[in-house]
Amino acid sequence: MHSGWGAVTHTRVKVVGIIPARYASTRFPGKPLALICGKPLLQWVVERCQKASTLSEVLVSTDDERIRDAVKEFCRVEMTASNHPSGSDRIAEVAARCPERCQLMIMSHSETELRLLNELHATGSSVDALAGLPLD
Repeated sequence: MHSGWGAVTHTRVKVVGIIPARYASTRFPGKPLALICGKPLLQWVVERCQKASTLSEVLVSTDDERIRDAVKEFCRVEMTASNHPSGSDRIAEVAARCPERCQLMIMSHSETELRLLNELHATGSSVDALAGLPLD
């Protein structure tokens, strides 16, 4: 963003981590709420994402009330329509509702939890370098 002649100011990019969660999987119904060491799988993913300095905010998008009820204890939840064919569509719905807060979205899936934090840091550095803007 330019302000006046010759002076350049930078705006901070808000990077939001959105985790699509679906209960009705055909291979593993209820996977996001499956307990691992006493916590739902989805909680492990959320906590890892929250540790990434790249992300301004982390939220879960779901069409299932069971997931919403479990997740609202530790993370913001956005309900979506149940007819989305993919997690990307669920994320697009959430992004359309909050354009001022979701300038850049990073999608995370529950099965990537173990390598997630390193990838988020690397992705954030790439985004920062490409955009030329400091990240929140």
